[in-house]
This record gives sequence, structure tokens and C-alpha cells, in this order.
Amino acid sequence: MSTTDEEGNYPVTPTLLVLVSSLLSVCVISWLWKRRNEGAKDPISVLPLPPGNMGWPLIRENLQFFLKGSDFFVERFKKYGRIYKTHVFGAPMVRLSGADYIRPLVSKEPNLMTMKITQSARYLFGGQSLTSVTGEEHPKLKKKLLAALTPVRLDDYLPCIQDKVRAHVLDWCDRGHVLGFPACDALMAELVLELTLGWSKDNDPMGVVRNAFITVNQNMISVPLKIPGTGFYKAAKAKKVITDFIKKRLSRESDKDHVCILDVLLVGHGEDGRDAGLTEEQIIDNAVTFLIAGSGTTSGALSCLLLMLGKHPEVLSKLREELSSKGLIETEKDIPLTYDLLQELDYVQWLNKEVLRLLPPVGGVFRQAEKTVEVGDYQIPKGWTVMYSIRDTHFNTHVFEHRDEFIPERWGDKDLEATLRKTEACNYLPFGSGPRSCLGKALALVEMSVFLVEVARVADWKLHNPDARMVYLPVTKCADDMPVTFTRRC
Repeated sequence: MSTTDEEGNYPVTPTLLVLVSSLLSVCVISWLWKRRNEGAKDPISVLPLPPGNMGWPLIRENLQFFLKGSDFFVERFKKYGRIYKTHVFGAPMVRLSGADYIRPLVSKEPNLMTMKITQSARYLFGGQSLTSVTGEEHPKLKKKLLAALTPVRLDDYLPCIQDKVRAHVLDWCDRGHVLGFPACDALMAELVLELTLGWSKDNDPMGVVRNAFITVNQNMISVPLKIPGTGFYKAAKAKKVITDFIKKRLSRESDKDHVCILDVLLVGHGEDGRDAGLTEEQIIDNAVTFLIAGSGTTSGALSCLLLMLGKHPEVLSKLREELSSKGLIETEKDIPLTYDLLQELDYVQWLNKEVLRLLPPVGGVFRQAEKTVEVGDYQIPKGWTVMYSIRDTHFNTHVFEHRDEFIPERWGDKDLEATLRKTEACNYLPFGSGPRSCLGKALALVEMSVFLVEVARVADWKLHNPDARMVYLPVTKCADDMPVTFTRRC
């Protein structure tokens, strides 16, 4: 019941004043935020900003993104189309898809468009990681790191890759029921440990380091606040575990008789870093990157290979026919694989490409506009983040017929390959494009190829939920982690 003063008026209470003041403050701040965003357009260009919404003051659109995940981008794609603006990850951003938008921007790398990663990712990979380095230092560092990924080196790594893949697939058969994605995660964690550092899992008996790879990958996209309980706090602690382990390995010898990536990175290493080698900081940060990036995305790709072969038994039969024609189908024989032999397996390569087209592990890559650039009918102001959407580009390109269908045979068309290299570049970019394309592309394809060979000849499997909902962050996988029953092939 309301009360009045002696003259019959309603009194103005302190609570009401606070409420009105707060309301006015919100209105003023929102108006100023809107005006600020409207004024973000660079007058040097006559083109407008892309459509979109920059969200609210302070929180921008971060809250919506963290609540909705990849659905955040799906909703805005439906509302605004192939190019729109938003404000997430601490900066205004333009997200775009389609080769007609991406190709002109890729041509401006690395001068007008440079690498941009989130603050959380920069911290987790390290300042001297290839993912963090920009400018003239990037091509120099990439050239040095590529020495560890030549065809000759990949051939050196193949016995390790084949041994680990086969051992895990046989273990899945012995266990019977497994969750496909976590199983692939565990496989890749053990594989990258030995492949990168030359140390077996015996040096990580409790799995602390291998679990740290998984923890970092699960929390790569997070608000960079070291508050206990947050994703970034967990990832930062896990990154320290990984870094300490690498430093420990640097003070000791490999326990394997095969070459590893770290061995190659250490060639020519000098204390002052002025020779042809890498500095210790570069070695550590890029070893961290190999361990983290090399495990997370590839495990997603392997689980998607299992998914699509499980859903399409006729494709699995064709794969086995190819393996049989090369003498690779017998389950009991230990048949060493070579790099050249894997390149001869056409159907294996088609499967890799088709899964990466339909279910790319990484949904997009980030860049930053060093100067205001124009793309299509819009401008992207200097300093803004640009996200090239890989998934939307694959799903909306006119280059692939029946693009929603799983058809590995499409890659047998040599004209398609030539078209994607030349006139229709950037319509297929699972590893990115341009000078900042993925360093580990060749290694990932070798790991996927070995996985296809071993799982097809050793195991049969049945998906419990072949129509499971897919999630796309941090990598593409089934929402239910893909329960599978494995049996040993006779």
C-alpha cells in the first residue's frame, strides 16, 4: 500500500532515486556505445561497415557467445549473411565466409592482414610460437620449423605413428565399448608426446602431461582471467605442466632410437640464437605448440573418420578393396608403411579430403587488419579482427556438387583439384590458406592416412548413435563423444 506526504504527494525515496539514476546511466552508456560503434567507420573509405550488432557496453557480445558456442555464429549467419560485424574476444570483429571475400584478403597477407589469435591462445602457445609471431620473423621461423616436416622426416616418423595407432586400435578391440572421441584424444596425446619429444609414456606414468594437452585444448577459447575454477585458469596450470616437462626433456636424451621433432629443432641451436638454429625460448614455445595443436585438431579429424566410415559401410568396403590391392589388408602381418606408399593410396587420400571438407576440425582462422581494407561492398577498419569461416565456406560454395553429401570419389576428378588450386582458390581450406596456412598439414594427413589403413584392416566397429548432434568448439566432434563398439577383424 502506497503512502503520501501531508500535501498528498508520493515521496521520492532513496531506492527510487537509485533506480532512476541507474536506468539513466544505462541509457546514456548504451547511447554512447552505439554512437562509438557508428563512428568506427574509417572516413578514408566510402564503403559502410558490414551489418551486425556490437552488443552491450562492457560485455559486448561475449556473453551470448559463451552461452551459445558455435550456434552464436550460426544464428548471425542466418540473420546477416556471409559477412557481418560483432564484438567478441576483446575486439570488434568481422566474420566472413566464401572465396569471393576470403581470397582478396589472403592476397593481402602478411602486410595488410596479419595473424591474430585470442589472448588466451597467445598465452597458452607462447610469445615465440609460430602462431604468435608476426612480420618478417614469421617466414624465417616457419622455414626453420618446416625442416622437421619434410617428406624425409615424415618417413622417419612413420614407424612411431604406425606403432601407436595399431596399438590403440587393438586396445579398442579388446575393450569392446569405447567413447570414440576421448579414445582418439588419448591416442593423439600419446603419439605427439613421443613424436615431438622422443619420450614414451613411461616418462609420464600417471598421464599428467598427456591430460594437460587435452585440458589446454578444451579451454583454448576462454576469457583470459586466472581465476580459480575458470577454463583459462585450468589451461594455464596445464600449460605450465607441459612447459616444465619440455624443459626436463631438454636436459636429457631421448629414450627412443628414432628421430623426433625436438631433435630436428635442436640442430644448430646456439646459446645466443644468432646462428641458423632456434633460441631456447623458440624451441620451448614451438614444442608446446606441436604438442597442443598436434593433438587436439587431429583427434577430432580421426573421430570424424570413424564416424563417416561407420555411417557409410559401402565406403569402408571400397577402402578395404584399395588396401587389398596393395597387399595391406591382412590383419596379422606387420607391414611397414612408407610416405611414398601412403601417397599411392588414392582412396585413402580422397577420404581424408572429403572428411576435412564436410567436417573440418577447425571452424575458422583469425587475422587482423593492419590498415583499413575493402572487401565486397564493405570496409574493415584498421585494427579490427577478421575471421575467415572455413566451415561456412565449405558448406556454401558452388564448386562442390551435392556438397552436403559424403562422396569421397569426387576427389578423383583432376579438374576439381586444378580448379581449387587456381580459379577457385579458397573454396576449400581446411588448413587455412596463404602464408599463414597450417604448418602441420603434411603431418596431420600422414597421421590420418595411417589411421585409416590400420583401423580398416584391424577392426570392425558399430556406432551406437550415428545421427548424434555435432558440436564445433573447440573442435568438431559428436556431442555424445561417439560411443562405439569395436571388434577384431578375422
